Amino acid sequence: MGALLVASAVAAPANATSTSPPPPAKQPAAPVRGPFISVVDVQITGPFLLDESFIRRSLLQNHGRVRACYEDGLVKNPKLFGHVKTRLTIETSGNVSKAEDAGSSLLDTAVVHCIVKAAPTFFPKASDVVTITYTYSLRPE
Repeated sequence: MGALLVASAVAAPANATSTSPPPPAKQPAAPVRGPFISVVDVQITGPFLLDESFIRRSLLQNHGRVRACYEDGLVKNPKLFGHVKTRLTIETSGNVSKAEDAGSSLLDTAVVHCIVKAAPTFFPKASDVVTITYTYSLRPE
């Protein structure tokens, strides 16, 4: 008769070190960069006592809405870039009575319309009607 062979497994001691290399260290994730959006020009016409820096801060409060409009356009055209120029007419009450495109170069009219609609809707009271024109510069990163 044949001999019966029995294989036995020998467990490595608990304190034994592995000869395989350690897993590679995880690299930190690259920062997610979004599109570049900047207010490049502000013009105020009328008896408005607030300065350009106040207007820029007001526009900054709507930055998220402007970014969302532009990012929607970038989905359709990843190379979309240009300027969106908006003109606001502000009544003596401080309410914006009109927000309109004032000669934008961005070629996506839906994005331009969206950004114009994202304009601030209220400013401090003034002694007369005031017009504010401002321009956003937009480019993908």
